Amino acid sequence: MNKDDENVLSDDPGRACQFSPFAALTGYEQLVEDLKIQRTEKRILSEEAAEALSERLSGLCEGDTVRLKYYDESEQRYKTTLSELRELDFVFRRLKIGKKYIPFDAIEAIKALRTDEK
Repeated sequence: MNKDDENVLSDDPGRACQFSPFAALTGYEQLVEDLKIQRTEKRILSEEAAEALSERLSGLCEGDTVRLKYYDESEQRYKTTLSELRELDFVFRRLKIGKKYIPFDAIEAIKALRTDEK
């Protein structure tokens, strides 16, 4: 860039304004901060915890409403969801919540909920 190019860029005071159209939105900066993904490593369950989880899984039925905490590989973080159990597949060791399949080994905790706990 030569000296003339620098003057052209610096002589336009409105140029920076085009890059901040969302600055006037209340809470925008906080929203951006909140959406930053906090990546965590997947934890390995102890043998006792894995056995307890296996027992809970075997007690579930399709159609049950469950609270599920699982590790999402694509986002590299744990998520918690409350949803209807659509499919329980012991052959492929996964369950289906909504349209998403979650492998059993990604599940940290699961609980079937009664109507009054929802």
